Amino acid sequence: MDQSSPTQRNTHLLAILGGFLIVLGILTLIASSWSSFTPLGRIVTVLIPQVVLYVLVAINRKDQSTRAIGKYALITASVILPFVLGAVIYQSGAYGAVDAALVSILALVSTANSLLIEFLGRDKLHTPLTLVSLVTTGVAFSNWMGLDFSGFALVMLLVGSFMLAFGALQDIRKDEYNAMAWHAAGFVIFLGSLLVLPSSLVPGTVDGDLRVTLISLGYVVSSLILLCITVLYSRLWQAQKETSIFHEIRTIGENVAALALVVPAIFSSIGSSSAGAFLVLLGASLISIAISTKVRVNFYRRLGIAGIAVALVRLVLLGVQQLAAFWPILLIAGGLILLIMATVGARRGKDWSQPLFAMPATSWEHLGEPRVEAPKHTNANTHISGWLWLILILFLLFVLGAL
Repeated sequence: MDQSSPTQRNTHLLAILGGFLIVLGILTLIASSWSSFTPLGRIVTVLIPQVVLYVLVAINRKDQSTRAIGKYALITASVILPFVLGAVIYQSGAYGAVDAALVSILALVSTANSLLIEFLGRDKLHTPLTLVSLVTTGVAFSNWMGLDFSGFALVMLLVGSFMLAFGALQDIRKDEYNAMAWHAAGFVIFLGSLLVLPSSLVPGTVDGDLRVTLISLGYVVSSLILLCITVLYSRLWQAQKETSIFHEIRTIGENVAALALVVPAIFSSIGSSSAGAFLVLLGASLISIAISTKVRVNFYRRLGIAGIAVALVRLVLLGVQQLAAFWPILLIAGGLILLIMATVGARRGKDWSQPLFAMPATSWEHLGEPRVEAPKHTNANTHISGWLWLILILFLLFVLGAL
């Protein structure tokens, strides 16, 4: 029978509707009709649909015409599994409370179940359920351990990293749909966690100026880590013959990395008069300008110049306040240096400003390049990816140590 025939579509619709009604029935039973049953009755009531669903999976597994029905029955069984297992554990007295510990265990079981089915069975229907279960596990575990916001951010960073790693594994297996879903979800969680870590890791008891300086320095580190991840996705994009989600992730990553490098340092320098905040701003701006000479991402050059301008303003204010007698000499010396550079450049036909104001002819690892068919990467560049993966692994080991 042709899979696109009306009969086939109608049977699929019936299977989907049946699965939805079973899930709705289980949730309604637990939420509102629980008191009408004895503990043993509750266990039997939730176990019967679970067993029937697994029987349907076994019956339809080998028949090509009904295999899709078996998949719908399997996804339904996976959705209700944590609720059924939780009801059995609680009603049997094996565990006496519905708390964060039980929720964490159930979410972990659900994740493992969906992960195995998705990986071994190549079942893309389980991908959304696996992602939701994995995030739920991270949230429930953080609540169970009583972690503060910084601990929660570290846990979710690990969750996002696992998603990225599993997406890479799916990509190796040529499972394009699942790989894209894992990469997209993992990158969003990884990016969000990475951007909140600098402010959450610095204790509130730290002195105001020092706290601001440490937070802006943390964003510099986060930006460089994000740039490494972006390079990895640029290489994944290069390995594809057509535009893929890797290009979208790369574009978001490279621009957010540029913003995270300089913008927090600018605000920190404006809000704090400490020398540390000034030095972080100056260093971040110089790093941004240096990166702009190698990659075709406008944000790096523009934000680097803006950071230098803010740093100079801060320096002028500092000079007016504390170096009133010496400051004019510095201004005169700076002006003479610029005039000498302009003279030498004019005589030698060299434009000193060209590296700062012109886009590089080629971009490192194709960062900032438009959405066109990208070339395959060469073996010579595989060493770069190896080092970047090593940096990522070392960073994750540091996060585990912090937990």
